[in-house]
Amino acid sequence: MKFRDMPVRNKLLVGNILMILIPVLVILFILIMMLMFFFAATNSPNRSALSGESLKGDDSNYQVLLLVDTLCSEIVREDNPLKNRDFTAACEALEKAGAMIYVNGGVSYCTEGSSKSQVEETALGILPSYQTSDASPIYCRNDKGLFYRVPLQNAKGDSSVLMVTGTALSFPGQDYVFIEDVKDFIKMAIAVVGISAVVIIIATGAILTRRLARSILEPIAELRKGAIAIKNGDLDAAITSDAGDELGETCRDFDDMRRRLKVSLTTQQRIEESRKAMLAGISHDLSTPLTSIKGYVSGLIDGIADTPDKKEHYLRTIYHTAWDMEQLVDSLFLFSKLDAGGIPFHKEPTELAGYLTDFCEESALRLKASGFSLRFENRCQDCAMAFIDRIQFARALQNLTDNSLKYRKGTPDDSLTVTLERVAGCLAIIFTDNGRGIDPKQAEKIFESFYRTDPARSTAVKGSGLGLAIARQIVEAMDGTIAAKGALDQGMTITILLPEYRGTDA
Repeated sequence: MKFRDMPVRNKLLVGNILMILIPVLVILFILIMMLMFFFAATNSPNRSALSGESLKGDDSNYQVLLLVDTLCSEIVREDNPLKNRDFTAACEALEKAGAMIYVNGGVSYCTEGSSKSQVEETALGILPSYQTSDASPIYCRNDKGLFYRVPLQNAKGDSSVLMVTGTALSFPGQDYVFIEDVKDFIKMAIAVVGISAVVIIIATGAILTRRLARSILEPIAELRKGAIAIKNGDLDAAITSDAGDELGETCRDFDDMRRRLKVSLTTQQRIEESRKAMLAGISHDLSTPLTSIKGYVSGLIDGIADTPDKKEHYLRTIYHTAWDMEQLVDSLFLFSKLDAGGIPFHKEPTELAGYLTDFCEESALRLKASGFSLRFENRCQDCAMAFIDRIQFARALQNLTDNSLKYRKGTPDDSLTVTLERVAGCLAIIFTDNGRGIDPKQAEKIFESFYRTDPARSTAVKGSGLGLAIARQIVEAMDGTIAAKGALDQGMTITILLPEYRGTDA
């Protein structure tokens, strides 16, 4: 898993661990390399000083230095180092290896059986360039032996000179080195390690913090940008993040919310426009019959209908107009309940061939009186089942039949054919008439409420303008689709597609 895809909690945990672990490992590596270099310079990895074992000729410079450094420390620290166990133990270890020790000044000590002159004579044999008047510290260990000399001063200000010599502590091929150089090397090593530690900690913290901040702040910046865009009404600004952590998931959820909000607002705008169109349609379709009723009532009041036949004609006209208005109100009420989901549907498996046969036989008798023929054609060879509400679906079929009747041409051969067949794995119910047809550009709009293809015919053709809109809502409630196609003066075809019932629908 990549770092950017880790959960934020794990990122913080890993970041804190790495900020500690990386500097520690790097510093340990530096220390090991420096120790390896140091021991390579002293030709031995032996780190013991007073280990209780005797020195040998090939013991490291480092071990010998620790012994002589112990002598120096005790001479400087103690008034009488001869009584100190560390001082005597260091002297015994060097003397047992064959070294001679001489201290003069504030502290006096000389290896038994030796003298200052013997020590200086041995020193000249090891380091011929040695001058007895030379007061600088000297550490020399070569193939001739060991020579160490250093001036010291204790806390009281008493001066002493420590000299250690011995031919038995020879170190073939090793050049002499001053003790101060070794001390300087140690000081330099401490400084290098300290500076390296600070630099490594700062660099590691900066790199990890930047990486961690980027993985957290970038998604937050995307969220902020998206929130500002939504606040300003821009719902097209995508919020993108390919991170696999919680923030990346939050960005994707936020973007999904943006898309849903956009769809919701678009739907809301469409519904609002539909409501405005509905109000306009209601106003239009109610104003005409109301005006007609007012005119006929006024004629009755003013005595224009002065004969029984005229009065009967006026009253019948008022009655039929009121009945049309009642039908409009009923259709509007039904449409509103369908739109609000207020009508329950009781769907059941239905064999469509028999269902459509019964519907067409009943409707054909009613349409025959108007000179309009209706026939049914079944193209399904086997049983065709659909999961529908038989009562509500019959209302949709009735609206489609009435629509073909209203927009017929008025010729003796006006007809409507209802066909049942299978199309693309669905059951298709196809209404085909030879009426006035429709402009292909208006094929989708006819299913909108109060839409008429020709506003000029709106007063001549009776109807609520809601029949096809109601039919579409009923068909869609059955999980189906409805569409229209046709051409002007060449009839129209309306196709209903329903999913075929296989015995597993609920």
